[in-house]
Amino acid sequence: MANEIPVSVDYTSRDYYAIREELIERVKTRIPEWSGNDSSDFGVALIEAFAYMGDIANYYIDRIANEAFIATATQRDSILAIAETYGYAPSGYKNALVQVTFYNNSGSPITLPVGTRVSGEVLVNDAVIEVTFTTITEAVVPAIVGSTRGEITVLAEEGISNTVEANSPYGILLGTSDGSADQTFDIDDFPVVSDSIEVYVESGNTYKKWTKVQHLLDFGPNDAVYTTRFDKDNNVFILFGDGISGAIPTFQAAIRCAYTIGGGSVGNITTNVINNLDYIPGLSESQVTAIAGVIDVDNLTTAIGGAEAESNDSIRNNAPLYLRAQNRAITLDDFENLATSVTNVGKANAVGSSYTSVTLYIAPRRDNEDGDPKPGLNDDDTVTVEWTSIRDAVRDYLADKMLAGVTLTITKPTYVPVTMNIQYKLNPQYTTVVAEKALKQALVDNFGYNYVPFGAFISAQDIEYVLANVPSITRPKVQFLFKTGASPSLNSIQGLDNEILSFSEADIILEAI
Repeated sequence: MANEIPVSVDYTSRDYYAIREELIERVKTRIPEWSGNDSSDFGVALIEAFAYMGDIANYYIDRIANEAFIATATQRDSILAIAETYGYAPSGYKNALVQVTFYNNSGSPITLPVGTRVSGEVLVNDAVIEVTFTTITEAVVPAIVGSTRGEITVLAEEGISNTVEANSPYGILLGTSDGSADQTFDIDDFPVVSDSIEVYVESGNTYKKWTKVQHLLDFGPNDAVYTTRFDKDNNVFILFGDGISGAIPTFQAAIRCAYTIGGGSVGNITTNVINNLDYIPGLSESQVTAIAGVIDVDNLTTAIGGAEAESNDSIRNNAPLYLRAQNRAITLDDFENLATSVTNVGKANAVGSSYTSVTLYIAPRRDNEDGDPKPGLNDDDTVTVEWTSIRDAVRDYLADKMLAGVTLTITKPTYVPVTMNIQYKLNPQYTTVVAEKALKQALVDNFGYNYVPFGAFISAQDIEYVLANVPSITRPKVQFLFKTGASPSLNSIQGLDNEILSFSEADIILEAI
């Protein structure tokens, strides 16, 4: 019997050309006189057909393998599905907050109740979009005195409550229960502010409010709870339990949902955008028009806090951290990882001198495009309604996950501006304006809010390394690097446990040499 040499398969030959060449060489070992160089040869055509099929098959094999792991997945569907197996619930849309000032031109005070709507127009991608804000506190606007108009400033949030359009305090009707396990109801409106959702289930002659939870698995068969999820297009849907983890709504019970329509970075408007009074609860359209004739409205400050649904990169980073915590807060890392899994929490830092006392610093999530210099804080460093909301959410979420006897203190961040002086040599084919814009963008992309944790360490070498990759300049050199207000020096900067280092354009000094 002939001595047969085992076939050696080159598993690196995976694309069309590599497979084609390997198949031709394989045929030559059987038919030495065949060259495989004639493109009109039927054998070559057959080989090319198999090479094409192999190329396509290998492509899909690679894609399937990539989509199976959160670090390599590119499709949002895959990332969301893997995050759900980790128990991680990504953050949805967040609406912006703004201070709205009303001016009264009449001789009588005018009361504008909670839920009053104001609006303005912004330009987004060459399209004019109307952005609506709804007041969350009552405004009693004083009468005009002499030539001085009465004025009052109140807080408003971006978006529209659907309870008005639904003509019901319980919101719109999503459907009725069929009594089965794991029922899902879609919300048709878009976008929807995720933390504004309230679900009501018919109970006799009224509606009972059910409780939103992060994981149905944490609850029993009689607990009136639900959770929310969103798909790749960020459409929101409501999930109920299966009678084991979470109760099943009673057969034929109506399901209603109240929520705010809106959210996203479009709500982060600049000053003097709001100029229309659109709606006042309890008044007709003609009555609103009459009041709008004597009431002017404006926003003297920018709106902050509006954010898109959590990005793929953020989910890739946060979901594994949540998995490591295993739904219990024992180590300091557990406290941090669980806190960042709470909706709209962007970063956290846990410290403690003993295992019975933990201090947790938290700050809200922000999009990269957001220009808020102090997320979660006002100009005077007092906390905003947004920060108070996430503080309460983190406290409630960690309450049943800590060891007995542990005291948790949740504290606001301290933002520390950094001053730097950077010298560089300009490449002759670029202008100074272009080069400095690229320099500042590189700093934002690497040392912006989303890339600097609590207590970050930043050195001059770190900054120079990043700027060395900017094509419009050469030889970047950090001359000074220090916390704003301190003595100028060239040092590495170490943030404290409660500090987030921040970089603003005013504190970045650029010098061409």
